[in-house]
Amino acid sequence: MRIIRKLGLATALMALSTANGLAADIIEEPIPEVVPVVYGGWYLRGDIGMSNQHIDGLDNVLNDSPATLDWRNEGTFSSAPTYQVGVGYEFNEWFRVDGVVQYRGKADFDALDRYDIEGDGVWDGANQYEAEKSEWLVMLNSYIDLGTYAGITPYVGGGIGASRNTISGYQDINTPTGDVSSFDGTNAINNPTTFENITSHDFKFGLRYKLY
Repeated sequence: MRIIRKLGLATALMALSTANGLAADIIEEPIPEVVPVVYGGWYLRGDIGMSNQHIDGLDNVLNDSPATLDWRNEGTFSSAPTYQVGVGYEFNEWFRVDGVVQYRGKADFDALDRYDIEGDGVWDGANQYEAEKSEWLVMLNSYIDLGTYAGITPYVGGGIGASRNTISGYQDINTPTGDVSSFDGTNAINNPTTFENITSHDFKFGLRYKLY
C-alpha cells in the first residue's frame, strides 16, 4: 500500500508538472491589425519631354494671286523640349484629376513653295519660309487608372485647356515676293499669315508625389 501511495503521488506530481509545462509553452500571438488602404488625396506632378508637332499648312490671301502655287513643303517643325508642373487630386484607386502648366520650347519651322504667276508652265519664283514657335499652355485633365502592374500604371485620360503661341523670326529667306518679312527685314504688304491646325504628339517622362 505504501508503494502504491508513492506511485500515485509520483504520477500526480508528473501530471501537474506536465500541465505546467504545457501552459508555459502556449503563446498567444496578437491578432494583426488590418490597416485599410486609403485612397484619395493631393499630389504634385512634374514632366519633361519632347514635342512632335504638325501643321496643315500656311494660309494667306496672297496665296490666291499666282495662277499656280505648288507647295514643296507645306510646313514642318523640329522637335522641341517640353516642361510641365501641376497639382492634382486622387479621388479613389482609379479616378484622378489635375491641373498643369506647360512650357513648350522653341521649335524651328520651315516651309517652301513655288509659283507660276501667269500659268504658262514657267515657274517664276519660290518662297522659303523660316520661323520659330514656342508656347505656354494650361490644362485641366482627368484620368482613369487601369491598375498597377509591376509598378506601372496604364491609364486613359482627356483634358481641356488653352495656349498662347508665339511665332518669332518669321521670314521669307528667298527673293522677297511673299507677305512676310524678307531676308532684308522689309515687309511691303501687311496681310497676316495663319498657321493652320497645329497638332502635336508628345513623348513625356513624369513623376507624381503624393502629399498624404
